[in-house]
Amino acid sequence: MTNFFIGLWLLVVGQSGPSPAVRLSDALAKSDSAVAIRASNGPEAQRLFRQALEQFESLAREGARSGGLYYNIGNTYVRLGDVGRAIVNYRRAQRLDPVDDRIRKNLDVARQMCDVKIEKAATSALVETVLFWHFYSSPRTRMLVGLTTYGLFWFTLLAMLFVRARSPVLRWMAMGLAGLAICCGASVGWERVATTNRLEGVTVTEKVVLRKGNGAYYDPQFDRSLPPGVEFRVLETRPDVQGAVWYHVELPDGKSGWLRGDECEVI
Repeated sequence: MTNFFIGLWLLVVGQSGPSPAVRLSDALAKSDSAVAIRASNGPEAQRLFRQALEQFESLAREGARSGGLYYNIGNTYVRLGDVGRAIVNYRRAQRLDPVDDRIRKNLDVARQMCDVKIEKAATSALVETVLFWHFYSSPRTRMLVGLTTYGLFWFTLLAMLFVRARSPVLRWMAMGLAGLAICCGASVGWERVATTNRLEGVTVTEKVVLRKGNGAYYDPQFDRSLPPGVEFRVLETRPDVQGAVWYHVELPDGKSGWLRGDECEVI
């Protein structure tokens, strides 16, 4: 599937030289070779992984976008020991292909590799528990369920026309189907708006200092620094006095502070 989309992109942009599909296949071959020899020849395996990564990322820089491509980038970063950039690319892959279970599983593994686990605020955890069907299902699944229940709602109304006595069972069924269709539609719509307007990121360098203001001259927010792989939501972007970009961020537990732009990547 990844080869298909990259090949389609080739036809659109008219790329000269080796086709993206050929370059992708070559990168995958290098990655497979590295996996095969890393137990016996670690340095050579690392070299092959870095070559594969450069080819994967060059395709992404040139405009190729697919869940499979970012999934392979994430896998390569994991094998190179770069947890932060692995999480960034798994998150990008998940946005493009939310139904791929491989992406979700590998993202969970990468998150477990982060040295600091920041638990979500109690209110956020409660919301996710109550609305588990929204947070743990893909937009596509919710859309299919919504369309199916919407069709069954009208079928039930039609059936009620042919039942002489008003059936309470059909009436309650129609109400339930209508409610489920509305919930699924609202869930998909809300997620689309949130994904479009919500900027998120991940720390990608060692010993990231969360500060009280947008500059290295502000005091640290915490006593300890943050490792690669800490996820956050961007609240605001502002430069410091030298013009460097800083992000005002909110961590999963609700605490906030400022991160220097080159210490993290946005998704």
